[in-house]
Amino acid sequence: IVSASLALLVLLTHFFKKTNNLKLTRFRWNTKLLGSIVLIGFPSFLAELGMSVFSIAHNISLDRIAGTDGVASFTVLNYIHGVVLLAFLGLASAAQPLVSYYHGAKQMDREKQTIRLASRTALACGVLLLLVVQLGAPYFVQIFGNFSDSVTDNAVYGLRIFTFAYLFMGIN
Repeated sequence: IVSASLALLVLLTHFFKKTNNLKLTRFRWNTKLLGSIVLIGFPSFLAELGMSVFSIAHNISLDRIAGTDGVASFTVLNYIHGVVLLAFLGLASAAQPLVSYYHGAKQMDREKQTIRLASRTALACGVLLLLVVQLGAPYFVQIFGNFSDSVTDNAVYGLRIFTFAYLFMGIN
């Protein structure tokens, strides 16, 4: 709460500068705009809701199968996966505007060249991340805490299996 409040205070200083272009105004409800926002945002809401239901069901199932140690192990694996996923999403976010531009400009040769370069880069990143995580799995697990041997062993074992998906994740 303290850090969020401090960040808000820093950002609010913008409104007290003479050079600002953004002004606070009185808010008025616009039902047509609100309807458009709900319509556009509803698919994202459903996707997030689905992920929440999936996470809850997954944790309950994993708890029944492997107990709390299994849930803890999988949580560590998910944290590491989240970081790797962000690397691949960053790659896709960097390539997407170029592919869109070339597609819109009907420069199909440049579009294919960009897709090929992005795919090769993703594959190379996948191989590199696979090797790094395979070799450093115990160290990566230790970053997230001092766990029991059971949790650590399960997390390392699961991570070493899971990282083979990195070969395909970047291309996907």
